Formats: sequence, structure tokens, C-alpha cells
Amino acid sequence: MAALSYVQVNDRIVPRPAAEYGYTTYALFPGTYRFYQSVPDVVDARKTEVVVAFPDEDADEPAVVPRALTPGKNTLTRLGKAVEQRIDECAGFATPAPYGGCPFATDGEIDTPDGKRVTELHGLTWKVASYPVATLIDNRSERSSAFALRTDEPGTVTLTGSGFDTDDKPTTFTVTCDIDLSGLTATVGAHGEVTLAGSPATTSDNGSFNTCRRNA
Repeated sequence: MAALSYVQVNDRIVPRPAAEYGYTTYALFPGTYRFYQSVPDVVDARKTEVVVAFPDEDADEPAVVPRALTPGKNTLTRLGKAVEQRIDECAGFATPAPYGGCPFATDGEIDTPDGKRVTELHGLTWKVASYPVATLIDNRSERSSAFALRTDEPGTVTLTGSGFDTDDKPTTFTVTCDIDLSGLTATVGAHGEVTLAGSPATTSDNGSFNTCRRNA
């Protein structure tokens, strides 16, 4: 998943075609070219070096990547909407771990505020208490070429349901769970549209994703 879903050559912006191994190869007419410059309100990009195309049977194929990307105002607005849409979709699940890259979950056990452990969860309802405020950071590496998400203001959801407590008695509960955006990535389009991908990072020792027990 790339940080940008478009290719910019000189002043022309076109959709980025499907790439094998994450790279797209172009044959250029003789001349000079500059790839990926800033797009107002979408992304600020440090200028790449000028590429000179000259016919030569043994010419190397230079790799061109956008440098030091900074999201613009329109992009950050679209990011906020994309994050809220993802969270709203996830809150519609009635399962302990909503799937599809959802940024909150329980591993099937709940610790209530009065110190009881609740298991065999059922009748679950997720509800958004507050949305997080996020931004995009350019931390591209060999493992990922997409934007990463950084949470500037945390968000939470509540989980209400039923189960059996440590005394094996039926009980109901309502707990507050964190929203964890740390494993999500994003691609930005030519008009600032944001596409989210990835899955949240695991947070517990046994490898399950759990944002409802802060000591998990």
C-alpha cells in the first residue's frame, strides 16, 4: 500500500496503475522530468531530483519516490471523516472483537470497575463515546510505504453486555474501551481522499487484541 494513490509527472496528475512488487515502470520520451511536487491542500512534498530521459540501450532505471510528505488541510479533514466512518462501522458489530481492521476489541473477558472478571460474554453493544483526533505521519520504510496514523487526541467506546462473573453468577456490565489506531495505514488520493487499511497492533501478552482491559 503506497502513501499516494496517484502519480505526478511535472504538472500532470494521473491515477496510479496497479504495480507489481509495489513499483510501476515508465518508458519516457527524451527530456527532463520531475515527479511528485506539492498539491495544494492535499500534500506538501519536498521536491525530488530531476530525472533526465535519454535514449540509451544500457540506461539504468532510476527509482523515484516522493520525499518527506506532509498531509495538507483537505487531506486531514478527509482523514477525520474516514476514521469516524471506520469506527461507526465497527460499532455496529455485536461481537467481542469486531473484524475488518477495527481499532477496538475485547479478548472475550471483561474486568468490571468493581474488580470482577466476566466471561462467556453475550448480548454485546458497542457505542462511541468520543472519536479520536488523528494525523498522518510519513514513516515509510521497507516494510510499509503508506502513511501511518498518529493519535493526537484519544477516543473511547463503551461496551455493554452480559456474562458470568468470577462467582459464576449472571451479571451485566458496561465498560469503557480505548480506540487504538496505531496499526492502521492510509493512502492519499490526488484530491485528498483517504483510504484506510491495516489492522491494529496486538496489545496483550497472548497475542489477542484487547483495548478494554488496560492491564492486559
